[in-house]
Amino acid sequence: MSTSFALRIGIDTPIALQRLLHLDSLLCSLAVTAGGRWDDIPLKRYEGIWQGSAAMLEVGPFGPVYGQQVRLKHVRKDAVPAAVAKGLPKEDRVIGPMSLERNQLTPYSCLSGVRAVWFTGRGDPDTVSELASQAPSIGGMGRTGYGRTTGVEVMVVDDAALTGLVVGNGRPARTMPVDLWERIGDAEHPQRVVSDERTSPPYWTGREEPCVSPMQVDLMGTRAELVSMIGLHWHL
Repeated sequence: MSTSFALRIGIDTPIALQRLLHLDSLLCSLAVTAGGRWDDIPLKRYEGIWQGSAAMLEVGPFGPVYGQQVRLKHVRKDAVPAAVAKGLPKEDRVIGPMSLERNQLTPYSCLSGVRAVWFTGRGDPDTVSELASQAPSIGGMGRTGYGRTTGVEVMVVDDAALTGLVVGNGRPARTMPVDLWERIGDAEHPQRVVSDERTSPPYWTGREEPCVSPMQVDLMGTRAELVSMIGLHWHL
């Protein structure tokens, strides 16, 4: 029997994201790591789409702080103080035009100030919680310490047929084909984006199609704001 639920995964280091992170993507990765099949996850499907939302980011009152990992890759002798230049080779370290991204270590956006990652879904919440508890990190660059998890909470919410697909004031909760959104949601909702995307794991490869997606900035807020968005008005 399928149940609507909310999942909260606490983190205590900055999180690195390159695209929307969907609950089905996270669970598929964990299932494969555990030796299972990628499509054997405890979520219900709705017309072929997993009922697992994109990640909702819980932040403090200051909000998230965006940053990048960069390194000083080249030094021009005439562009540093004399005391620093003394430690350089005698020849001038002058280079020609290069890409503006030459010193960027990663394409991921790194966000500080994120306290937890929330998802909504429909399926077996106990199995989802058990699987999610095996994640040492959330997002990219986990091996270098980003998105380190601190604990998992799962909460049952009022059961609804569209949990994991629609959230809050009727905005899309995840990426889905345009034709599906037009049947279940507000086709002209102001907080939806239409673009060519993928609708199932792996999200970084495969055929793209016209889809409706939420914007990450609309799936972000304090714990109280996310609780209200999800419908957990009593769980503060």
